Amino acid sequence: MDAGTPTQMKQAQADQLFQYVLRERPLRDYCKLYPDFQARFGVIVDALPDQVIRDMLNALENAEIPQSGTEHLAAAFALTETESAVALLLLAGHDLADIAGIRQVSRNTVRNQMQSIYDKTATRHQPELIRRLHDVVDQK
Repeated sequence: MDAGTPTQMKQAQADQLFQYVLRERPLRDYCKLYPDFQARFGVIVDALPDQVIRDMLNALENAEIPQSGTEHLAAAFALTETESAVALLLLAGHDLADIAGIRQVSRNTVRNQMQSIYDKTATRHQPELIRRLHDVVDQK
């Protein structure tokens, strides 16, 4: 897959960072006060060195996805690494849209991953899935 021009890549990174900003209520409220904030945010990100942007994105992604339980869930339910990460994000209280944004995939992709998780955990509903996941994560 072609990553695009450096300008397109920088814009995609700015958009990704902005999505993290929107997850925080005080920052989201601030953005509502200044409708041009996203454009200004892009200018700020454009001034940052590429490595700083990559480091910020990596740190934010690592902070969003709990790493401690992925192997345990994978072993307990034969989940893939991706499915385990999605399950842990669900346990952390994120909804489908948040998970899609964090993982940088479409909602349909997350829906498909969730269906696979339901199948592998022999659950049918989200509360049941969360209870089952909690039982396994709490045992480790």
